[in-house]
Amino acid sequence: KTNPVDARHPFSDSQLSSIFHSPQYLGHASASRRTRPGNMVIKDGKFWIPLIALFSGMRLGEIVQLLASDVRFEGKIAVLDINKEEGAGKTLKSAAGRRVIPVHAELIKAGLMEHAATQQKGEKAARLFPEIKPGKNGYYSHNFSKYFGRYLTQIGVKTPKLTFHSFRHCFTDALRRGCVEDSHIK
Repeated sequence: KTNPVDARHPFSDSQLSSIFHSPQYLGHASASRRTRPGNMVIKDGKFWIPLIALFSGMRLGEIVQLLASDVRFEGKIAVLDINKEEGAGKTLKSAAGRRVIPVHAELIKAGLMEHAATQQKGEKAARLFPEIKPGKNGYYSHNFSKYFGRYLTQIGVKTPKLTFHSFRHCFTDALRRGCVEDSHIK
């Protein structure tokens, strides 16, 4: 159990608006200047990972280790398969972490399924976000977490209680507001 004083906060509606109306999503100057307005929108991990977190409640570590083949259709339903595939360097926080969840319609509309198909290119072990490299600790989430913290600071959203995990809090809070049973949320 964590101390409630140390707990992370969810993003507010205005903070979410600031993130998703920032140059990263509306148009930035270049791949290395994503906080400066411009005409470029690069749909790579820096674009997709926060969106997936917002619409799925997934942990950062689960998102960054996805393979392109983990994004697929089961019948007519687009899904994300969170698994610990052997040989892919993937980990799960717990046995309950293995799950298949539907892809939100907004992610489909934004082109996530096409992104996955492009990354796969016939290679089963292709990463969904190949540009995200593991940190010194071996975790793919390490470097992205640092990047995202800097990005929040640069767009004026960062507070000591806001981190990437704040998306997860937003998601669970939204489910509770929608009267979803705790057993389903878990």
